[in-house]
Amino acid sequence: MKYIIASGPVIIENGKVLLNKHGKDDFFKFIGGQIKHGESLEQCAVRRAKEEMGVDVKLIKPIKPMIVWRKDET
Repeated sequence: MKYIIASGPVIIENGKVLLNKHGKDDFFKFIGGQIKHGESLEQCAVRRAKEEMGVDVKLIKPIKPMIVWRKDET
């Protein structure tokens, strides 16, 4: 099995959650992705929000790590 370290924010404003529909998948999902070398989880979350949705975010709660294993796609 392979693992990556990824991060992303859950963006809630006025009681609504912001989701993103992109890539090969045909469903909405949370923003996020793999962290860059030397980047913190928080820095990655802020960067991914800007890259994927064009929004500037301010984190109001710490990011809690979660481990998810994915089977190799080889």
